[in-house]
Amino acid sequence: MNKIKEELNTLGDPAPTVVMNGDFSLPIIKWESLEVYGGSADARQQAKLLLDFANEFMLIENITQPTRGDNILDLFFTSNEELLYNIRVEDTIMSDHK
Repeated sequence: MNKIKEELNTLGDPAPTVVMNGDFSLPIIKWESLEVYGGSADARQQAKLLLDFANEFMLIENITQPTRGDNILDLFFTSNEELLYNIRVEDTIMSDHK
């Protein structure tokens, strides 16, 4: 996260559009309220770093349905929601994630 933050900070103004996505495996984040609950101290620290990073760069997490079991693990952040047209969480044969 620090390396990404360093790179983004070198870009200057106007702030760049950021898109960041992947399997973050942080089921301890409640995305509706942006709260961290449960988990180990290390997991809570990682979750807080991600939330602080998203807040600093005005990133909005756009996945609202579970992507593995009852958890939202696969995340899609952007600083410009106008880039998004349609987000679907669908089953796949390639993974146990949606």
